[in-house]
Amino acid sequence: MALRQILIEPNEILRKKSLIVEKVDSDLQKLMDDMIETMHHEGGVGLAAPQVNRSVQIVVLEYAENER
Repeated sequence: MALRQILIEPNEILRKKSLIVEKVDSDLQKLMDDMIETMHHEGGVGLAAPQVNRSVQIVVLEYAENER
């Protein structure tokens, strides 16, 4: 896995319509694994693919019930 650079406004890819994912292949699985690692490294709870410069409709989230 690898950390990915997170894009910030006003980067145009963040406003562009993303492609629908039809099938998860090994490249998309690697992207999702990298996104999870990047999200954890940055202390976030969610990250969308356009934020790491990929214009596809993928989001990773972390949810913990009753965490204090």
